Amino acid sequence: MEDIIRFLEQLRRHNNREWFEANKLWYRDVKARFDGLVARLIDAIAAFDPSVAGLAVKDCTYRIYRDTRFSPNKEPYKTHFGAYFCPRGKKSGYAGYYFHVEPQGDGLIGGHLLSAGLYMPEPVSYTHLRAHETLANL
Repeated sequence: MEDIIRFLEQLRRHNNREWFEANKLWYRDVKARFDGLVARLIDAIAAFDPSVAGLAVKDCTYRIYRDTRFSPNKEPYKTHFGAYFCPRGKKSGYAGYYFHVEPQGDGLIGGHLLSAGLYMPEPVSYTHLRAHETLANL
């Protein structure tokens, strides 16, 4: 884990294509380590939540490349690694578990995080969730 953090710290300092290309082998190494951790987390979460059993690492992990088209921040790379574990993978829209690795600092989260829930549900999902919450409080 220390090498992953060290890589992300350096990426934060040198967030440009030239540095990234020069350190591509290091990136591949730390990405493989993170993927190994994600595989172990899939198995661990599946022990108490069978809905995530059988997920592949690629179903849960996010790419390091940022979409800068509509962002004022034009840095090309994320300075964290993230994975989302839920039934049918990260794009399914289901509630799940999020794992985030980031060096301490002033980033969005600024450290590591393990959380559970549903992020930015679609309007139809949100309506169903609110209706269920209302019924549960009766």
